[in-house]
Amino acid sequence: MSDPTQMTHRLSGLVVIRRAGHLGQVGVVQPNYADDPERSCQLVGGQTEPGEPPRVAAARHLLRETGLRLPLMRLVAVDYTDAEETTGRKACQNHIYDAGVLEDGVPIMLPPKAPGEKQPELACFRWLTLGRRPSDPPGTDYLTDYTQPGQGSRIRHAVDAAVSDGFAELHRGVPW
Repeated sequence: MSDPTQMTHRLSGLVVIRRAGHLGQVGVVQPNYADDPERSCQLVGGQTEPGEPPRVAAARHLLRETGLRLPLMRLVAVDYTDAEETTGRKACQNHIYDAGVLEDGVPIMLPPKAPGEKQPELACFRWLTLGRRPSDPPGTDYLTDYTQPGQGSRIRHAVDAAVSDGFAELHRGVPW
């Protein structure tokens, strides 16, 4: 097996969680470590460990980031992101799994602050509404207000694929 530190790309497992009774809403986490935390919401999930399949990583991150044990039903999207030379970030294949619908009132437990850290990794879990409607109540949180454009597009296409029993092959959140 090759040395994981020499890999040219990385794999991640991400999770789409839809809200029961509000199928136009998706659950996301907001990390504290981002350059623009207010617009950094993203799907639950993260990078695989060496030799770990993306589905296993998605379930592991789901439990660690939310305290939830939900069945990952099927792969709904793959999003390839390019390497970024300026940050040293490697190219990534993001495998996105549908975790179905979560009932209101199910507790979300964010991970505690790690020893020696000033703040926890995640600021919050929130439900974001995919599109604006005149009937939305005041204070509705919208996907476009809390995500970067590519991230928002990734989330929208993954949710659409989950709802339609389809599949989305994406490049930086945009269909190929």
